[in-house]
Amino acid sequence: MNFLAEITKIKAIILAGGFGTRLSHIVSDVPKPMVQVNNEPYLKINKVVLATGFIFKCIEEYFKDNYHSIEIEYSIEKEPLGTGVAIKQALSYCEEDDIYL
Repeated sequence: MNFLAEITKIKAIILAGGFGTRLSHIVSDVPKPMVQVNNEPYLKINKVVLATGFIFKCIEEYFKDNYHSIEIEYSIEKEPLGTGVAIKQALSYCEEDDIYL
């Protein structure tokens, strides 16, 4: 297996298969991720925060602040923080009600 060829296949996993029982009294004809919010599916992702650190400029130079109509913000580690602290720092770029982990 060619490692460099494989790293271009990075994917995000979004859990979108729940029964939506807490919303069933409001909407029962579509799955929860497709519930309309401001005339758009709830699942529609329009912004991501990338927690970056080591040689982060390479990432910023490639993706800039927008990729395929998805806005990108960068939470940059000035020094290695570890996974949990990096996530905590990245959370500061998010509104409390629009975070997916």
